[in-house]
Amino acid sequence: MFERVLEGIGLGRRGADTEAVGVDLGSGLIKLVQVRALGDYAEVVCWGTVPTPDGAIVDGMVRDSEEVAYALRRLVHEKGLAGQPACAAIPAQCARIEHESIPVPSGQTAGGAAATALATKLGEAGEAAVGDCTVLDHDPAGGTAEVAFVTASAQCVHPRAEVLVRARLEPLALEVEPFALLCSLVESVEDPLGAGPSIVVDMGAATLDLLALESGRLVAVRTAPAPGEAAEACATLRQMVESVREHQASLGHPWQPTRVALCGGLAGSQSVAPQLEAELGLPVESGDVFRGGRLRDRLSGAAGARESGPLLAVAAGLSLRGALLSGRLTRVESPHE
Repeated sequence: MFERVLEGIGLGRRGADTEAVGVDLGSGLIKLVQVRALGDYAEVVCWGTVPTPDGAIVDGMVRDSEEVAYALRRLVHEKGLAGQPACAAIPAQCARIEHESIPVPSGQTAGGAAATALATKLGEAGEAAVGDCTVLDHDPAGGTAEVAFVTASAQCVHPRAEVLVRARLEPLALEVEPFALLCSLVESVEDPLGAGPSIVVDMGAATLDLLALESGRLVAVRTAPAPGEAAEACATLRQMVESVREHQASLGHPWQPTRVALCGGLAGSQSVAPQLEAELGLPVESGDVFRGGRLRDRLSGAAGARESGPLLAVAAGLSLRGALLSGRLTRVESPHE
């Protein structure tokens, strides 16, 4: 299952003993995780958090890269990570996520057709600095594929690259937050049947991100502004789930979710899971990235790490994204070059 997910977002190749740092720049908290990829699994080398300076990140946009970099640099120095390759997250509200049906010419793979369509989109956008795509569904008989495209503008991308440089890290790649969760969470949630959760929810301070999955395969992405109250957030997530159900039904592929993995800052609230279970009528479990799967926590403070697992899901996914980096990922040029 893990390999199927990785191939879907361009992470098919693995390297031996490869390390990278994942940085999740949140509006309230900066999260950092370093993962070492070791063949068929990965270990957490170190992790940490630091408060985001007030007003430095607003609505997902870096408003003061110097202040953010200073806070991150202290954490980088504390963990001895200066000069390490790093991946950072792009908030979903700062990116454009499109679901489209594209033609797949005879003799071409769905992935190849999607990559060609993405290149066309980036060329037309002009200001777009980074992009990615994943094939959600392929109809060989009809010669079409359902594809999710993601692009982000230079206005969003460059400040994040600048933060990494100023914090003494080497910018490697940027990834939209919801897709980072695929790397860290889908395999790490315990599941004896190997099917994984059918819904992954990231409840952040600014946005609600929802990934709809079927047997480990991504079928849809939804994002919405985060309401202030947990009850409102859960009601919004129910509407997002219904939106995915309706979309999949229109494609002739009914989607019936079975359970939910919950991560993000609000996942730590004891009241959220019961409310979400009541809204969705589905079991809700913690999206703990340190609880098995490919992340094997070897820290002395294991209990603390496990308690922070849902909070660190995006950063852990970014770290895996870098450690298992394939040539298809878009490199980010340093703003100082």
